[in-house]
Amino acid sequence: DSHLLEALASSSMAYAAEFECQGLANTVWAFATLACLDLPLLDAVAEQAIPKLSEFSQQNLANTAWAFAAIVVLNMPFMNAFSAPVVQRSPELLPQSLANMAWSVARLAWQDTPLLEAVAATARETIG
Repeated sequence: DSHLLEALASSSMAYAAEFECQGLANTVWAFATLACLDLPLLDAVAEQAIPKLSEFSQQNLANTAWAFAAIVVLNMPFMNAFSAPVVQRSPELLPQSLANMAWSVARLAWQDTPLLEAVAATARETIG
């Protein structure tokens, strides 16, 4: 129901500043899963997520990147900020998180050499 999604987006935007990391990730994931493109909501969540990215779990990082990629929204401020924590934490990333992040970068045709190199290096180590 479009009215319900509009109400959820409006409410989420109003409270986005209060969301914890998982709440931010779950919000964009849910809208992307429903193929609901609400740019003001995505921008609001990205704006709130950027200063918290170092606190995101790897699943939250992967799910948020997946969500933007699934609905093909290249939010450059978010993606530029997303790179540093992924590169820093790449050795600890699980294969599913690596795969989701690699798919997201590819889907968005986003070129970030340090991120791609970190994901590739971790994938090589994981594969053996």
